[in-house]
Amino acid sequence: MNGKLKINKIEKNQHILFKIIVLFFIAVSLLSILGCSQGKKEIHHVFPQQFRGEFERMGIDIDQYGLALTKETHRGVGGLHSSGWNKKWFAFFTDNKNPTEKQAMKHLEGM
Repeated sequence: MNGKLKINKIEKNQHILFKIIVLFFIAVSLLSILGCSQGKKEIHHVFPQQFRGEFERMGIDIDQYGLALTKETHRGVGGLHSSGWNKKWFAFFTDNKNPTEKQAMKHLEGM
């Protein structure tokens, strides 16, 4: 009986280790896709700092919503800012004079 308990414990530990390794590779893959595998990282505020006051009025702390990206992915040619990220938020605030947090989250999901 004691030998069986040891085998079950080893199998359980191997299963946990396997899960950790899989999660690690998923995280590395996501970072690579987002351009975070090399170069100096910058924080991209998904809710632009340019509109900090507007987001605060909705109850959104923009510093809680950031992505670590390389400079190129963040601000380079073909990066998020060059694709008009802040312009899309400007249009959102132009079209919605008193937006709610729910509306901002929905807009973010659509980007």
